[in-house]
Amino acid sequence: MAAVSTAQSAEWESVTGTDSLRNLMSGTKAERVLPNGEISRGEYNPDGTGTLYSWGAAIPRTWEVRGDDQICITAKGVSNCYNFEKNTADPTLYRASDAAGNLVEFRLTEGRAVVKAEPEDIGKEGSAATPSAAELAAELSNPNTAVATMTFKNQFRWYEGDLPDADNQFNYSLLFQPALPFVLASGDKVIWRPAIPLLFDQPVLGANGFEGETGLGDIAFDLAYAPKLENKSLLLAYGLITSLPTATNDLGSERWTLGPEIRFFILICLVAVGVLVQGRLLPMTGRVSNGQCRCKSMPARPLYGMAGPGSSRPS
Repeated sequence: MAAVSTAQSAEWESVTGTDSLRNLMSGTKAERVLPNGEISRGEYNPDGTGTLYSWGAAIPRTWEVRGDDQICITAKGVSNCYNFEKNTADPTLYRASDAAGNLVEFRLTEGRAVVKAEPEDIGKEGSAATPSAAELAAELSNPNTAVATMTFKNQFRWYEGDLPDADNQFNYSLLFQPALPFVLASGDKVIWRPAIPLLFDQPVLGANGFEGETGLGDIAFDLAYAPKLENKSLLLAYGLITSLPTATNDLGSERWTLGPEIRFFILICLVAVGVLVQGRLLPMTGRVSNGQCRCKSMPARPLYGMAGPGSSRPS
């Protein structure tokens, strides 16, 4: 928890005893304002389970009373423990301190604990009301995450072939690929992922051999429906994938594609392992007026991802 100034000349008494700490935590909803102005909320049940709702994600947690003076919250295998004090002049005012001695004040009324700290003071270690950096990294490694992302992918390619000078060709591309999830009331998600490529020095065969061209590639995007499954370790999404002939300087296929997509993942500890199957239907020509399509491909690609500081989406 982030350090904040405490009330001047206030008197505090420690909250101790297993029953007192359990009553303090059971059924409590801890809230704090995030830097983007939204509310991050942790809900803690009497059975020692809990859920943190933050940045659009629902992150599972557990909690327990340790000894007679600490409450410990565990997420992703990491526990943070806190000592609590109550203000003797104001029975609704509390403060918590972590192992590093950082203090944060909160007001507890009718099971709702509102943190009084500034949004910018949120630390990477997290708190009862906010996620840690490790929790956010784990959520971002989830291919069905409810957290919106803006991803830039740097891709380098080298070529080989039978054409003259083919083995000496290479290029660099920058792929802008945001993921925009929309969470439904049922917990299911609709996820839209556009992919906009910028190609630099792309080798194109011309009359005088290979020439490097720079420009926009074909824009692709997929629209997937991700149902909420009872088994939290299983992830499923299915929908459509398409691409549009937006490329410049002869860098694209000059045709549109459309086809089905299905993704299935298993979360094992902090690793997501799964498979992506995509099918694309291509028009026979660059125009679609004749309505003739054929199945171009149905590839299955293994995917994996590992959660941790600095981790990203499975690839």
